[in-house]
Amino acid sequence: MGALAELFTVDPSVITYRIKRLEGRGVVVRHPRPDNRRIVRAYLTTAGRNHLRRARGVLLNSAVRHFFAHLAAGSTDALRRSFSALLTAQQAGRGVSAPPTQPEPPGCAPG
Repeated sequence: MGALAELFTVDPSVITYRIKRLEGRGVVVRHPRPDNRRIVRAYLTTAGRNHLRRARGVLLNSAVRHFFAHLAAGSTDALRRSFSALLTAQQAGRGVSAPPTQPEPPGCAPG
């Protein structure tokens, strides 16, 4: 949970609280790492992946309707490139990388 807290720049207790709520709703499960049980990883369940998929669609439709539809032709490509560059720089600055590949716990949706 510490890595998520750092990513979102909040106290780890905030992430723990949020993950517990998500777990209660059945969209996340938590499992300690086998090699270090003090470290707990959160995984999306199949239901969680379905919620995420729907939320992405709603967000994308909203962004298109309220923002991108008002941009001149060609501006969206420039904007996408700019945001991609910012995201890459932000991830490099924080040392964010893809999580190590590990088998998913039972009942979790594949990556």
